[in-house]
Amino acid sequence: MVWYTNYVYINNHLIGHEDENEERNPIPLFLLSGIVIPFIYECISMKISGVKAYFSQKDNIMDVFFILMAFFNCLQQYYYSPFNFDNKVCFIIVIFLQMLRTFKYLRIFRSFSPIVTMLINVIIDLQ
Repeated sequence: MVWYTNYVYINNHLIGHEDENEERNPIPLFLLSGIVIPFIYECISMKISGVKAYFSQKDNIMDVFFILMAFFNCLQQYYYSPFNFDNKVCFIIVIFLQMLRTFKYLRIFRSFSPIVTMLINVIIDLQ
């Protein structure tokens, strides 16, 4: 995702799809490959715990929302220009959700736990 952001937004390598005959950008389809593993993991987790129990935890709701937003973002970037305002907002939401997921998984490791707790408290205090 970092490479894609650098390639598209910083170096401005892509031009929007103003012309219907213009070839579509295939890079967002490669971004879909990054969603496959979380999607499979969440489906297995949902099957093991049951749908009602799965959605009773707020972290699982956030994970499903991340997968849906990332999928929607890839489709938007493929069919429309990545420079549209809607696409940028969607991309920002996906990046923010990815950061939250990363913090959640880093809490598992004892050496990262104090750092993650401190960062989460700082973010909460900023509100």
